[in-house]
Amino acid sequence: MITVNHIQAWISNHCTRIRDNAHRLNLLDADGDCGASMQRGLDAVEIALEQSSYDSIGELLTITGSQLMSAMGGTSGPILGAFFLTTGQHIGERSSCDLLTFASSLQAGVDRESVV
Repeated sequence: MITVNHIQAWISNHCTRIRDNAHRLNLLDADGDCGASMQRGLDAVEIALEQSSYDSIGELLTITGSQLMSAMGGTSGPILGAFFLTTGQHIGERSSCDLLTFASSLQAGVDRESVV
């Protein structure tokens, strides 16, 4: 079973990995700010998650999406934010789920992305 704690750890791990590699990501971007923008968004996610209470995977993912939309610049913020918001809405108020349900929710986020 996948729990809220698993998803929180997953997001936290990505925050750390982006932070550790922000400079390298900047080098891959024509504008030179991809890593910095991602780090800014994920820093906002970490702060919001520390200051929020959430009991479900959906709430956790919705907070994540909202923060990415508001903190990241360019096109990436709205795209990633919409992905997490849609994924959170799809998974709903579950505090845990099986892998198939989580994968289905991720797919809903991807499908939403294709129409943004």
